[in-house]
Amino acid sequence: MIREIAATSQDTKVNFIWAIHPGNSFVEDANVVNRIMNKYSRMYDLGVRQFAVFVDDVGVPKSEADCKTNADHLTALQAAIDKKWNSQTAKPEDRVRPLHFVPQVYTLSWVGEADRKRFYNALAKTPDKITIYITGWGVWSVPNSSDLDVVRKELQRPAAWWWNYPCNDNADGQVYPSDMYYNFFEMPSVANNAKMPKQLEHGLGIVSNPMQEGEISKTALFSVADYAWNNAAFDNMKSWNASFSRILSTPEQQHAYKTLIPYLRWNDAEDMQQAIARFKAGHTDKLKQLVERLLPAAETLVRLKDSAVENERLLYADLAPWLLKLRTMLLVAGQMVEVAESSQPEARWEEYVKQLDRIADLDVNTDFTAYALEGLGSGISVSQRQSQPSQKYFYPFMNYLRENGFGRQAFGKSAEPVQAVSSVSGVSPRVVQQNGENYFNGAKVTLPAGAFVGLSFAEPFAPAEVRIDAALLSGFAVQWSEDGKQWNRMHSTTWPEGKKMKYVVLINDQTEAKSLTLTRSNFCFVLPQLPTLTAVDVPTDEVGEATNNQLGKRALIDGDPLTFFAGKRNQMKDDRYVVHLQKPTDVKDVRIYFGTKNGDQLQAGTVEASVDGKVWKQLHVAGSVARAGGLSQSKPYADEVRYIDFEGNVPEAKQVRLTVSSPIGNKWLRLYDMQVNVLHRAAQFAPGVTDGKGKGSPLKSRTARDTMSSHRPVAVSCATRSVRSPS
Repeated sequence: MIREIAATSQDTKVNFIWAIHPGNSFVEDANVVNRIMNKYSRMYDLGVRQFAVFVDDVGVPKSEADCKTNADHLTALQAAIDKKWNSQTAKPEDRVRPLHFVPQVYTLSWVGEADRKRFYNALAKTPDKITIYITGWGVWSVPNSSDLDVVRKELQRPAAWWWNYPCNDNADGQVYPSDMYYNFFEMPSVANNAKMPKQLEHGLGIVSNPMQEGEISKTALFSVADYAWNNAAFDNMKSWNASFSRILSTPEQQHAYKTLIPYLRWNDAEDMQQAIARFKAGHTDKLKQLVERLLPAAETLVRLKDSAVENERLLYADLAPWLLKLRTMLLVAGQMVEVAESSQPEARWEEYVKQLDRIADLDVNTDFTAYALEGLGSGISVSQRQSQPSQKYFYPFMNYLRENGFGRQAFGKSAEPVQAVSSVSGVSPRVVQQNGENYFNGAKVTLPAGAFVGLSFAEPFAPAEVRIDAALLSGFAVQWSEDGKQWNRMHSTTWPEGKKMKYVVLINDQTEAKSLTLTRSNFCFVLPQLPTLTAVDVPTDEVGEATNNQLGKRALIDGDPLTFFAGKRNQMKDDRYVVHLQKPTDVKDVRIYFGTKNGDQLQAGTVEASVDGKVWKQLHVAGSVARAGGLSQSKPYADEVRYIDFEGNVPEAKQVRLTVSSPIGNKWLRLYDMQVNVLHRAAQFAPGVTDGKGKGSPLKSRTARDTMSSHRPVAVSCATRSVRSPS
């Protein structure tokens, strides 16, 4: 690789400087010059014709003797280079240009004035042709004449500026493709209002240290070169706007990149804040317009992945963690707008749950991971950070959508999934929702005669399980309602078929005040859950490709439609993927998530369920009488992920299997997830009817005898408390 870079640098007339970092040995090792020359000689044989020494971030020489040794070694190293390669008879192409040196004191503020002067006064005795670098008063300082003048006086010659711009070493999750002055605002260690001087004096020039993402850095480097060419005439925005045509080949690509940059950075544009504020106020128009403007731009940049132009493919590779994460957030926002505008409860719930998966994926999907080299010598490693596009407004909004997207925006009612309700002022017991269970966390409550305490849910649902202690059922009036108007008394924990509840309360129907303690064991309602899958059988366990090799085939049953498994074998007819249910389950529907990357998709397959693993009953494609389904009947879920639903009715099933009926003979099968009863679970939820404030009140009845006795409501005020995670 070194030989290739050296040859290219010669062909393009760009200096390639190979640097060595000897650390503290540069001062402490008397033989360091010979050791460095041995390494330089090997690089010279590969075509390198200029060298550097970096001794940054190690011990700072402070004594007169150490400062002199530091300078003497640098002088001796330049002399050794000249003696070996720069004789009077050496050909121009064989000569080595002067050294570049990043000293131990490259940041002026790191040592006191006396130590700094001693250090630079010693370096003043080194050959003038050696270029010595500083970063100014701080590590991330913006070039200025004042700092350069300090060094010029103490070094007795001008230094060059090592500019850590647009370097993101201290913020690996960020990128800086904006104009220079907005990048200054973005960079954690640069003053927000920093500007470049109209005339940079007392220095040799600027070396720009870019991001680890070289292609993204080109935008900033364009303006660095523009500034260096003519300080006084530098126009920040004009320079930035001019850079796009040098980076991307078509006006469409250039426009798309320029459009997205304000959202790829950490501080997203103010129009995002305005759109979000309007959405929270119940108006979807601005957010919808913003998504419709940004999403096509994102798709344009995603297509750079397959560009015929190499630097555009490389730009995509650099942008991908930020671009793909931003695109996912845009997809979530767009779909949540549809959820808010939809009047179809089943479709709303299904889409909402789908977006919850996408939101949960934002912090764990490796497609959104930014990688960075760290360390030096034998301690070099690769660190990982989650990319951080649009962190100021848009990313936090994802959490808002997770908590509120199905509640407040569509119907104007409480955004919390479950709340405590009580007719007693000041009574606000703590509610826990965990693993689908909803209960009070050991709440001790005293209810006056006729008072109630209970739970209010965001949406009506049919409980998967009801746990109410017999003493509560007999000692209190337990009532439930779907709409807050018609109330029904419970006499057992058997839930009536086809009914849904949104509210459930315990009423003290006695003439005296009564106290009670409510816990998970004596008053608990369980939301419908997807059946648990315990094992999966596949045609081959050998991993061809997977999100996680250790997870392997279990990606098919982990409940995450964004983790996948592809066995290392081409598809074959009658390949079977069998999942095992934790307990016998009435299988109503099965959803298959599959990938389309590299063409590794499900062309067609059938789904069956079985009680004993011997006799299998076939399901049909949802919304069709077809038994086999795949790509043509599927719906998009995420980038290169689709899903298809199969419906049927197999009581007490213990196994479900997918059988490949139309294999793609030269492709693996990329499966993401197999889920049972997704549609059935969604059907257990439905919107309810509430009063103008989205609340309902139970009737205080003492005469009801039947489980389904109905009553008219009585208006009461309810104190509410939001759900919390268990402590």
